[in-house]
Amino acid sequence: MSLQDLNGARPWSPEAELEVSARTQLAARFMNQVFAWMAGGLVLSGGLALTVASSESLMAAALQLSLPLVIVQLVVVLAFSALVKRMSATVAAGAFLFYAALTGVTFAPLLLIYTGASVANVFFVTAGTFTA
Repeated sequence: MSLQDLNGARPWSPEAELEVSARTQLAARFMNQVFAWMAGGLVLSGGLALTVASSESLMAAALQLSLPLVIVQLVVVLAFSALVKRMSATVAAGAFLFYAALTGVTFAPLLLIYTGASVANVFFVTAGTFTA
């Protein structure tokens, strides 16, 4: 049995090793970009939640609209999931940022249950996880 017979793989060669290295670097760069977007989205959500929580009128509106906000979030997720493969990168980025902002507004009333510091800590620690 030759090396090539194992799972149909080609035998080792310097070219194959360079190809694997290039793919690994490309995948690592891609994942770094994904994690940067996720961290940015969490910072946007957390910042907006704190902004809403710091204003009585915005918090009252968020509380009054909490069910519609949750429904809009579900609709956005379903639409985004269905359309993401047909969206341009710019539209997808805008949709992601819109969803992150919507999440911040929707979650702002949680600051009435938990301390603002604990919720902010969760948002920013999670964002930090994506940047680590």
